[in-house]
Amino acid sequence: MRINAVKKIIAFFVMLACVVSVCGCKQEETKETYDTAKNQIGGYTFEYPDYYEIVYEGSSTYITVGGTTGRAESARVSVEVRDAENVTDLKAFWNNCKNGLSTSLRELELVKEEFDKKVGGEDGTDAVRVEYFAKFNGAPVLQIKDSGDDVTYRFIQYFTLVEKKIFTFTYVSVNNYDGLSSIEKAVDSFETFESEYTAPEPEAGENGLLHAENSKGDFSFDYSSDWVLEREEAYTVISKGKASISVIVSALSDTTMGAGNYWDAEKAKLEEGFSDFSFVEQEEILLDGVKALKVQYKLTLTDKAYNFVQVYSVKSGLIYTVTLTANDEDLNMANLGLNTLIDTFEFE
Repeated sequence: MRINAVKKIIAFFVMLACVVSVCGCKQEETKETYDTAKNQIGGYTFEYPDYYEIVYEGSSTYITVGGTTGRAESARVSVEVRDAENVTDLKAFWNNCKNGLSTSLRELELVKEEFDKKVGGEDGTDAVRVEYFAKFNGAPVLQIKDSGDDVTYRFIQYFTLVEKKIFTFTYVSVNNYDGLSSIEKAVDSFETFESEYTAPEPEAGENGLLHAENSKGDFSFDYSSDWVLEREEAYTVISKGKASISVIVSALSDTTMGAGNYWDAEKAKLEEGFSDFSFVEQEEILLDGVKALKVQYKLTLTDKAYNFVQVYSVKSGLIYTVTLTANDEDLNMANLGLNTLIDTFEFE
């Protein structure tokens, strides 16, 4: 798997896409006992209260309270890992992530930022801990339990860097649910190990292209073999060199909203959050026969200029967002990959 700096930019769009909306329920006060999650793909372990259940495990692990339905009832903890070869400053990494929070959240209230924490006990790795309250701009699709779009959620996150990988611990709950022992236990007990997992090689179809199918997002597309399938979990990402293309699905808080309205709202946030935001163009296209809007713009992240090409399409109350990220040198090449994705994209 190739590692490149642009992967951390994906966090700008998807950092919260794998965090699930939750709704409250009571957990009786008992002395906690713990189970251990061992992630063979990501190469790490952590402990969690035994009344949580693992509801998803790829290279990242997600656990929830009340997981018998496969949906978060009270609180959710996720441990996510991504390659970060060029990340050396955790504070700067968090600041980049913070700039993108408004794309997924509203009425955000930042409570605390701590830059002297540890993950893995007192002798563990340096970490950043942040805490904030917010409401979702819509909700991610993965294992949602609908509790309305006017609910305030509590977020606690840790970021730590281990051997050129960023590990992100995220706790999310309704703001009156106190289940902090779950995130603290996961952080304190966290350990990494050398994984021997080998991803299966994708097979080419009759058209000579490789196939990516996301059963959770109910979509699929083809891509050429010179691109690498990086993630196929709550969202799908392919990369080539320093370019990447991601596909994310989210639930709309306003089901009457179309792709154009959604982009207008996103554009306003980008203009407010990035002084050098530069709009390039937009056009109407079709994505598997469904009306879509394709937009292009530029902005600077971590002192580097990037091109973004996005496709927005609304279907059955869901917004499908395809995002290409590339520097000037790779833009033409990346557009070829994007065109292949668009031409072969299918809603399941």
